Amino acid sequence: MYHLTGVTKCYRSGRQEEDVVRALDGVGLYVEDGGGLAVQGPAGAGKSTLLRILGGLERPTRGSVELDGTDLATVTECRLARIRAESIGTVLGEDELAPGLTARQNVAGALVPLRLRPADCWELAGEALAEVGLSDQQGLFPRELDEGARRRVALARALVKRPTVLLADQPTAGLDADAREGVADLFARLWSERRLSCIVATEDEALARRAPRRATLSAGRVTAITRCAGRDAGGHH
Repeated sequence: MYHLTGVTKCYRSGRQEEDVVRALDGVGLYVEDGGGLAVQGPAGAGKSTLLRILGGLERPTRGSVELDGTDLATVTECRLARIRAESIGTVLGEDELAPGLTARQNVAGALVPLRLRPADCWELAGEALAEVGLSDQQGLFPRELDEGARRRVALARALVKRPTVLLADQPTAGLDADAREGVADLFARLWSERRLSCIVATEDEALARRAPRRATLSAGRVTAITRCAGRDAGGHH
């Protein structure tokens, strides 16, 4: 469960003390266990910053970011690293696949921090790739995969540790229509079938429509939260 209160994130934009960009401005948000959310808004609205703060990759300037009762804004770096390794799966823009490793090796590598047996890592990696529809391509290298398949491998890397939270930033951006629909189908299935808090930042209206709830960001503020008709809301604001 996420509970955000008054989350503000400021960045210095120049040499003067007053040269500050406010990427997030007093965001409050609540996502229940297993809740699904699509975060929408124009470029520069704060979507990526929000996901990085939810993932413990950045700390807010002010406010609290509680995940299952632990405030990611104030917890020690050691504890934060453990939470990221065990509980949070991310598919963010900077997540690059290792070019010299096969799809299955890339996915298995995500389990290294958990210190599992190599045989278990290998088995779990195969299962995660099967879940995203890549059983027949797990021995291929990233350069041998199309962009849609590479996105699926990145998703398998995030899912392989069976996290309680999945965060994805623009997972369908730049894909052709068929690949975009395939990735959207995967997220729709995660939202409907998995007990997973899945939060996606997207400008893809077709993907956002399939989420249980949608939040709109504008200039770093949440301006609206809506439930998709006919779906379980998976949380409330």
